[in-house]
Amino acid sequence: MLPTGAAYAQVYVANESNVPVWFDDVKIEHWPGLQVQETHYDPFGLDLAGLSHSTPELRTLNQYQWNGKEKQSDFGLGWTHLDWRFFDAQTGRFHTVDPLSDVGQEMWSTYQFGFDNAIRYNDPDGRNPGGDDPPVERAVTYAVGVANAVIDNIFGTDLSGSIDPTYGSAYSAGQRDGNTASVVAGALMMVHGAQNVEAGGAVVLASATIEASSAGTLTVVAGPGVAAGATLAGAGLLEGYVGSRLFANGAKKQGSQQRENADGNNKPTRSERAQEKKAQKTGGSKSSANSQYGEGAEHTKNGNKPEKHQKAEASRKQSRGGEKADASRVRYQDSKKTRRT
Repeated sequence: MLPTGAAYAQVYVANESNVPVWFDDVKIEHWPGLQVQETHYDPFGLDLAGLSHSTPELRTLNQYQWNGKEKQSDFGLGWTHLDWRFFDAQTGRFHTVDPLSDVGQEMWSTYQFGFDNAIRYNDPDGRNPGGDDPPVERAVTYAVGVANAVIDNIFGTDLSGSIDPTYGSAYSAGQRDGNTASVVAGALMMVHGAQNVEAGGAVVLASATIEASSAGTLTVVAGPGVAAGATLAGAGLLEGYVGSRLFANGAKKQGSQQRENADGNNKPTRSERAQEKKAQKTGGSKSSANSQYGEGAEHTKNGNKPEKHQKAEASRKQSRGGEKADASRVRYQDSKKTRRT
């Protein structure tokens, strides 16, 4: 069997008998097997036409191709049906929102595929790419997320933003729970640190004695427990400081996450924005013009500019014969209505 790809074959002929043989009519023939379809893809599932091969006239082509999913060739779209959504390999994006976009995918677009890194990650069913991760690896990634969040809250580093998680949903969940744990642990550490400071001060005061000298001066003499009390008080101060950083930074990150979620939920939809823009173009300028200059305001040409509006009104009255002509025209119309009634 010849290897796949570029290769060559070496053929040898030999006579192993005692009878002379002439090799004057030697032929080498090769019959390739019937190959109907061979498809190569890039990391996002786009067909590589230069490497792919198909013979549709011999057999109906298989449409279950990349990731074992059906390719929709209708209307020339070339979309792939990934169970929950349609995926466009030409752009590397879905056309609809991920149904599990709120499960640990806050740092990515809801239309992304494989955390925007198709070389390393996959999204076989169109939902959360980390939805079917191995349990052990998810647990490890979750622990890393928790640890990074706590370390960031203590030292003010940015490990959370510098690490590319293998499984985004587990990592984001660890980050969220790490911030919550920082707030709780920080509050407990501040209380416990204050208690240690109070206890250490009490030990120092109890161990110190005051002695009077012959000259009548008073001297504070440190007892054997002063060092232990000072150490306990210092440890309490350090614990309270670390707890305060944990509490403050964790609460700050929790608040920012809540504001981001609230802003995302309160954003107007595309149709609402279009209606608002249409109302501003049509009704907004008219209503403001009517309120300032009356129903006869010049909306289309003059807008809300009073000078142009006054000039337009003056030219209109002059063309009709002035104010007296307008008054006589109104009296004529009123008398006409009276005779009609």
